[in-house]
Amino acid sequence: MSIWANKNNGPVVSVCINNDKTLIASGGADHSVRLWNLKTKTLLWKTHSYLQAEALSLKGCQDLSKINKLLLQQKGAFLDKPTENKREKITWLGNMGHAYSDLGQIEKAIDSYEQALAISKESGYRQAEGTCLWCLGIVFIDLNQKEKAKKYLMDSLAIYEEIKSSDAKMIRRWLATLETKSSIK
Repeated sequence: MSIWANKNNGPVVSVCINNDKTLIASGGADHSVRLWNLKTKTLLWKTHSYLQAEALSLKGCQDLSKINKLLLQQKGAFLDKPTENKREKITWLGNMGHAYSDLGQIEKAIDSYEQALAISKESGYRQAEGTCLWCLGIVFIDLNQKEKAKKYLMDSLAIYEEIKSSDAKMIRRWLATLETKSSIK
């Protein structure tokens, strides 16, 4: 980690290496996440807002929980920083929900998604509203609360159909899966 401390603006508090050992993510005490080429030690990507920290999981990190824990460690810094950017808040809260869900902290995940949903509704961001409802539906599927899950997914589908989002197709698949599981029992 000492190599990466020289590349960050302060101490490194977390690292994660991808499966093929070509990328490393470093989380700094300066509240940043950086993605590096491991061989060349060149910076590929950096964020201070933690909006894109979830993208690290898409890069094949071996231990998603490290990235999620890093994201959650930084929530105080984000919440203390006043911002009028509602889309940024919605995205950040959604990422928090994903992180909490992946770590098994379901009540906190629900709370994060509900906060993002409230801001989405207040701001009129229909796509984000549909996504928040979708995420809540998935959480309730995982909790085996099928009726609640179905309501969230149906509400999401209505929004996606209204705004003609291609995500409506995915919601229909989730609903079909939910119906199949319900008819089996």
